Amino acid sequence: MIKLNLQFSKIVTLILNTALIAFTTSCGKEVAPDPPRSESKLVIELFNSLKDGDNSATLKKIDRLRVINPESLFLANLEATIKSNLTFEELNKVLEEKDLANSIVVTNKLLKEYNGKKELISLDKDLAVLADLDQKIKELDDADGYKDIFALTKLIELLAKKIEPNANLNEFLHRKTAYANEKKDARLEELALFDLALDIDFLYMHKYKDVWNDIAALSIEDPDSPIVHHYMDVLNGYEEDKPFMFPAK
Repeated sequence: MIKLNLQFSKIVTLILNTALIAFTTSCGKEVAPDPPRSESKLVIELFNSLKDGDNSATLKKIDRLRVINPESLFLANLEATIKSNLTFEELNKVLEEKDLANSIVVTNKLLKEYNGKKELISLDKDLAVLADLDQKIKELDDADGYKDIFALTKLIELLAKKIEPNANLNEFLHRKTAYANEKKDARLEELALFDLALDIDFLYMHKYKDVWNDIAALSIEDPDSPIVHHYMDVLNGYEEDKPFMFPAK
């Protein structure tokens, strides 16, 4: 998960130091009221929300403490860090949802804000490769022949290898490559059936007796094929006895 945050031990130290400074400052005055219980309670609640990693709750505690102590540099810095965490939570969410388009949008938005962050730069590059890979997968639908299909499949494999191992993208990448393999297999099967249909047309045109074995095989693999319907109608006398002349793709 991509996140900007202070180390928890540093936060604890800063909170204790802040409390100590506030206490010693108040003791230096001749007339100083006891620290309000509400502030002490808020500091404890802030500590607990930080410990739990609840950024939304932490931000609410900071807002209330800043009303009491508006000039606290520590609270201002902590607020900026928590707001950063909340912003990155949006990116983590779209990555977990495997939403490629929104992941790219959110990453680009964060890059403008945190331009030097290495994790974002690396993620942005990987998402660009994933977008390219996604486009190649879509192109499998329009591949005209076996050569095009295998060329696209090889390119998809090469693009997948470009992406660095990343907890945010591993499952994303796995789903994309698995889907690419499914599309490749489906497209190859579709082309094989089309080739068989063309062979049937050719064999029937040249009066090969064994053509009916191929028609029977195609009727099992692709019962809705128009060429199967045509020759079954020819067999039953519903169509003129002539080749189907399957249109080229």
